[in-house]
Formats: sequence, C-alpha cells, structure tokens
Amino acid sequence: MMQFFFQQPVNIISACGLLTVAVFFAVRGIVNLRCGLTQTDNPSQTIHVVRGIRGIIITTSVIFIAAGISFSTKWPIYFGLAFLAEELVETTIMVLALRSGQASRADAP
Repeated sequence: MMQFFFQQPVNIISACGLLTVAVFFAVRGIVNLRCGLTQTDNPSQTIHVVRGIRGIIITTSVIFIAAGISFSTKWPIYFGLAFLAEELVETTIMVLALRSGQASRADAP
C-alpha cells in the first residue's frame, strides 16, 4: 500500500497536496498567534496563542510527511505522524485546562 505513494507521479502530487495543507495551517497558525499576542485585553488570548502554536506544529508535521513521500523514505513519515499525535494530545489538554479555568472564573462572584 505504501509503495503506491512512492511511485513517481503519485509522490509529487501527494507532496504538493500536503504542502498546500501545510501552507494553510501555517497561515492560520500565524494569524492565531498574532491575534493572541497583540490582543492583551482579550480573555481568550492564551487560547489563541495555543491554537497558533498548534497550527505551526501541524505545519511542521505535514512538511515531514511530505518530505518522506517525496524522497520515498519512511522515517520522516513516521516521525511526522508521531510528532503530530503527541503534540496534538498535549495542546488539546492545554486548551481544555484553559477553557475550564475560564469557565470557573466566569462562575465566580
């Protein structure tokens, strides 16, 4: 199954598609990070920063996966997938903690 992605026209098309996804997440990540760092009076500032960092992490992982497909090597694909999974779990837990903290502050008198 994986050999299909390593064949000549398919690997270039797949890598270009993944790089398009990487550019999309990079732009969204930078916009969220900028929004979180410039709006100091916004109560959801930290969530924007975490979302921005998450976008940059997704970009890095997708670039590794695209490089693995493009150069027909498996280790960048595995590294990109493992890095993506681990960082998404960490940032999801961080966002949940931040949201619960905001909810408890809103409930306090």
